Amino acid sequence: MGFAENIRRGYNSLLSPGSATKKQMDIKGALSFYYMLSIIPFVLFVAIGSLVLAANMNMNVLPFWSNFGYQFGLTTTSFLFLLLGGILYFWVFVPIGIFINALLYQLVGKFFLNIWRGTYDKTFTAAMFGVLPSMLFYWLMPIPIINIFYLAVFGVWSFVVFVIALANQQKVARMSAFLGMLATVTIVVFATMIFMILLFVTAVPPLPAGGVHPYPI
Repeated sequence: MGFAENIRRGYNSLLSPGSATKKQMDIKGALSFYYMLSIIPFVLFVAIGSLVLAANMNMNVLPFWSNFGYQFGLTTTSFLFLLLGGILYFWVFVPIGIFINALLYQLVGKFFLNIWRGTYDKTFTAAMFGVLPSMLFYWLMPIPIINIFYLAVFGVWSFVVFVIALANQQKVARMSAFLGMLATVTIVVFATMIFMILLFVTAVPPLPAGGVHPYPI
């Protein structure tokens, strides 16, 4: 499949996820598809971010950013910081997130709840389709005010596309895919809360008998 055809399919997954997310891929194919689609958004992200920096506009909502870029405008350092942020987001953090999310959904959906029986690569492909709405329009993030609406709109739409893609890839009803996702999120949140509570309990030293603080004031 050529570059233009991949671009068309990628954007169709936003507008018509019911049909565009049915294509079966292995993990290598899904990653290749993602990386090919990420090229244009990455270039737009760096270009628009540079313009915003040159205009000394506040980009505090932008991940991987700091007040340095805002205070000093477009400099070699701030541009490299912007470039690094784009590289980390598009080509490191998102792919790692796809691997982890797909693993969690597969473990819960297949092995714990037995909602679907397909292989991991199908869940991986669904997770890849699920991140496309946010990734393809990540170049909106450097733009003040607009980035707030971006987070709200594309965050919700990414979830919707993920549900539809998961149902298509695993060949289950969309409600089943939704329940599998909901159960996974609930388990992860609950496990994280338990871990944080245990971490807090073990980190705080116990009070001695009589309630006297163990350390002198």
